[in-house]
Amino acid sequence: MKKMVKYLLGVVLAAAAVFAVLLWVLSMTVEGTFDWFKPYYMVYIICGVFGIVSLVYMIFARKRMWGYLGVLLFVPVIIVGFVKNDLPMAIPFIVLLVAGLFLTFALLGIKKWDAGDNQKAGYKTYAQRKAEEQEKLEKEQKAMEKNKQREKDLAVQKAMAEAAQKAEAEFEAKNKK
Repeated sequence: MKKMVKYLLGVVLAAAAVFAVLLWVLSMTVEGTFDWFKPYYMVYIICGVFGIVSLVYMIFARKRMWGYLGVLLFVPVIIVGFVKNDLPMAIPFIVLLVAGLFLTFALLGIKKWDAGDNQKAGYKTYAQRKAEEQEKLEKEQKAMEKNKQREKDLAVQKAMAEAAQKAEAEFEAKNKK
């Protein structure tokens, strides 16, 4: 579905661009037929259609970037409308700009940049991670204490074994005499 929508929107974009250029060429070459078409109308057609198509694609793709692109494409149209004092053409694009921003936020929601991390399975807060680190550190300390105790016990056993061997060697030396 998404690929089909993307393809159809691409066809609409191409048709709008060809239509705008064709009207401009006809207004320049054929006298008296397209005198009403001004070169800045190309900005209206191309940016306006591209902006609307971007907003429509944002609805299907569920990507906020397309909404921002669509809204951004309305800005040149509004600027040209104010510069050329053509307010009847600029006002619908102002409405589209506001509606595009509303759609972008309403459909996709306003989320923090890190909201995705917080919603992942197994996500741990700072306090949880610190508690785990502390627990791990305590386990390591207990293991080190056990190792030290084992080393002491081994040293005592070794000393006792050496003392026993020495005592046995002395006993045997006395018995031989």
